[in-house]
Amino acid sequence: MVLLFLACPAHAEWGTAGTGAHYDSFDTGQSKEKGSQFFVPLNVRTGPDSPFFLGVASGWVDTSYQPASGGEKVRVKTPLDTNLTAFYTIPWEGACFRLGVSTNLPTGKATLSARERAAEIDRNYGDLVGVTNFGRGFDANPGFSMTLPVGKLTLGVGVSHNKTGAYDPTSDVENDKLDPGDETTGKLSIGWAGDKVRFLIGGRYTAVSADKVEGKDIFKEGGQAAANLRLEVPPAPVGFSLESSYQAWAKNKQSAGEGSLAAEEVASFGTDWRYRVGIQYVPVSNLTLELFAGGHRVDANEYAKNSAYFDGGRNALEGGLGFDYSILAFISFNGRFSYQNVKDKADAALSNDTTYKGFKSSLNLVARY
Repeated sequence: MVLLFLACPAHAEWGTAGTGAHYDSFDTGQSKEKGSQFFVPLNVRTGPDSPFFLGVASGWVDTSYQPASGGEKVRVKTPLDTNLTAFYTIPWEGACFRLGVSTNLPTGKATLSARERAAEIDRNYGDLVGVTNFGRGFDANPGFSMTLPVGKLTLGVGVSHNKTGAYDPTSDVENDKLDPGDETTGKLSIGWAGDKVRFLIGGRYTAVSADKVEGKDIFKEGGQAAANLRLEVPPAPVGFSLESSYQAWAKNKQSAGEGSLAAEEVASFGTDWRYRVGIQYVPVSNLTLELFAGGHRVDANEYAKNSAYFDGGRNALEGGLGFDYSILAFISFNGRFSYQNVKDKADAALSNDTTYKGFKSSLNLVARY
């Protein structure tokens, strides 16, 4: 949220409230493995046209998962954690300074049985379903950012620190209280707002401290370097958008026993690349239609193929249709429907390559006030 906006407040919209219904489903076609998820998001926020921004976001989820082994289906229904974000903007000589904090309130279901944990589908990548985590501890993420306009360019810089809270992830395992590593992130961005073309280029680096179980270091994720790009040609009446992001990690460290980390870095996660293209069409002033396609590629990580930590990587493709429709000046609907094909390569958990096919759909209502 540190570089959430690239312009100073303009005093127009006081706030928004939104909810909706999302449904995702998939199966393998190769085994009995399948899953589905129904998700209701809830969010209320002020601004962004006021100096003080306050946002609250939560939701409710119902997830079902049938294991490939043909075992008993797992189903979890629960509220989710609540994210509370607040920041204050100070304009000065054309620049904007923002100071704020985002917190995760543990209103969801952080403690699951080992069996229920299987319902947190696709936790590493988040392609198959939209919600992959039902809850965690109390997190506090204060941050500072500054944006400076230079003609049609806007330069941005920000820094934040996410202090993570401990929680018990598994109800039927004793002495496994987990405290995920804290994260410190620095960001840079350059935005351009031309008459016919807009783009944003950003980069960030995140340093992560060690994960702890019962106060002992067990794993330290390597630092993450990332870059992202967004290009837009606004509809007139046809428009175009392109989004892309790339992430790479330094090598990880893992426990060497007695609560200490290995002296040497061992291996890194596989690089991660996401992309999305869209074509927008505005047939009438209050309706926008979109045809979109996207993908997600993850390379194999650096662990040995016989290691329990080895991940063979993934190739995911998605394509679909969307719309945004304003019924009144203060009420609008938006929806998306897409088909996806996800191929996971063989690794420590999968003896063979596995292909998942499924559908994702959403319908949201937004009220502006």
